[in-house]
Amino acid sequence: MIKYTQDEVNEFKNLYKLKAKDFLVGCACFMRAWKGIEDFLKAAKILENKKDIKFILIGGGHIETYIKMAEEMDLKNVIFTNHLKNPFPAIAALDLFVLLSTDHEGVSQASLQAAYLKKPMICTPTGGLKEVCIDNETGIQVPIFSADKVANGIIKIYEDENLKNRFSENAYSLSLNFSFDRMLDDMESLYFGLFEKKHFLNN
Repeated sequence: MIKYTQDEVNEFKNLYKLKAKDFLVGCACFMRAWKGIEDFLKAAKILENKKDIKFILIGGGHIETYIKMAEEMDLKNVIFTNHLKNPFPAIAALDLFVLLSTDHEGVSQASLQAAYLKKPMICTPTGGLKEVCIDNETGIQVPIFSADKVANGIIKIYEDENLKNRFSENAYSLSLNFSFDRMLDDMESLYFGLFEKKHFLNN
């Protein structure tokens, strides 16, 4: 269950000295080679002169690899949180959720959580991500290894509040299809359907 308070969100923003005008672009995942973190950092580099746009990587994993990479790229606009026991205040603080997986991705739990929290998204069409980030409905789909298109997508959403709000509302509506209650309803319908079919065949 997604649990957080607005006070926790405010505390998170204060911890990382985020201002009200900052547009926060974030990725939440266990950092592995195929999660597209390098492309995330490259997009941050492309947009480093957009001072109101900040980038944040939420989660643990092979984090030292990417901290070193960010240092080598001289990035000043990227924050690393490492593992958070409760990541929901951090995800709730985002203006835009980004996940750029290049392989192995199923249906990302973090992308569904972001959708439920009304976050527009930019994702690759890898595995189940394309079922959550539906192009021009809940966000923008980009090809793998395309940091330039990620940067363009960020600017498009950053500059268009109406587009951002439309993606946000659509993302929330879509997330409800993946809820526990919806799963129970679908299972109930399936079993009733099978029961009725068996009853019909037996008669």
